[in-house]
Amino acid sequence: MKNLSHLAATGRYLLIATITCGWLAACALAPTDRPATPSATDAERSLFHDAEGLFDAESYEAAIEAYNDYLLKAPQGRWVAASLMKIGAAYQHLERPLDALDYYQRLLSEYPDAPYAADAYLEMTALYAQTHRFEKVLELKPPADPASLSPGQ
Repeated sequence: MKNLSHLAATGRYLLIATITCGWLAACALAPTDRPATPSATDAERSLFHDAEGLFDAESYEAAIEAYNDYLLKAPQGRWVAASLMKIGAAYQHLERPLDALDYYQRLLSEYPDAPYAADAYLEMTALYAQTHRFEKVLELKPPADPASLSPGQ
């Protein structure tokens, strides 16, 4: 009788272990809903950081070239939206508002949910007003989520 209860206990433990292993395997194979973020290669990271350094040094012409080089070599890269925003800002510093508007518009068209979308929208409204294109201000659509605007914006 003692051996029989020992066998039953061992069987229970084996059953629990088998179920647990099966459950863990099923969890490991479950697909995730998270979108894949593009991983940056060392070359892409270097291109973007070089452009950032030029922008910070106020070498705007060179920064524009460097950001465009990044966009050319990493068209789906993780810093595309940031590069578009910085190119627009660089053109503003160079007092070339129409060129800046092109890049802000591209940012809003291609990356409407980017963290910079609200900033691009506000810069565009200011540039349209500055260039006396008031009808364009009225045509401009605000960011998809107005709650994303900060109090300062």
